[in-house]
Amino acid sequence: MDEEYDVLCDIRGDKCPMTYIKARITLEDLKPQQVMLVLIDYAPAVDNLRRNFTMEGQQVYGIEQVGPGEWKLRVRKLTA
Repeated sequence: MDEEYDVLCDIRGDKCPMTYIKARITLEDLKPQQVMLVLIDYAPAVDNLRRNFTMEGQQVYGIEQVGPGEWKLRVRKLTA
């Protein structure tokens, strides 16, 4: 998978709801069309982040399990 992104949000070690809160704060600093790469090690957060950011109108893509219990996903900021 291509590793292009504008900011890294490493929320490994965090549980919901802190995973979303930290990722949302990081996303707020991005300009439209910029991409945030999120590193996660808490399985419920993968679906929660995908669902919440999609509901906000952001583009979530590139969800990939990269190891046992570890995922990464990308969020492209589409709306302010």
